[in-house]
Amino acid sequence: LTALDMQRVHQKWMADRRSRGLEAPPLGVGIATGAVVVGNIGTPSRMDYTALGRPVNLAARLCGKAEADEILTTRETHRQALMAAQTWSEETPLPHIRFAKKGTIELKNVTEPLDVVRAEV
Repeated sequence: LTALDMQRVHQKWMADRRSRGLEAPPLGVGIATGAVVVGNIGTPSRMDYTALGRPVNLAARLCGKAEADEILTTRETHRQALMAAQTWSEETPLPHIRFAKKGTIELKNVTEPLDVVRAEV
């Protein structure tokens, strides 16, 4: 849902920039799930709030492969999203999200080719 919101806001931002004759770079989103470490990491002289872990790296690689206005995820994250949708109990209804197989791609620093799924409204 956050990725869909990001795309919606970004499209408005791009339209505003184009109307003013400015460059409007596209946005692709990558999503992965799993355990990560988050927090202030670094030294006393340079501290950053960040997230570390395989899912963070995987999401960044998927983001790099995503085309304009595309949301890419893994088959496992897709499975988890479907399970979460079945137990959704918020007052706001979930939007209808379609998932389509993007294909198998190779990603830098990922040992095996990965089945990738595209999400769209």
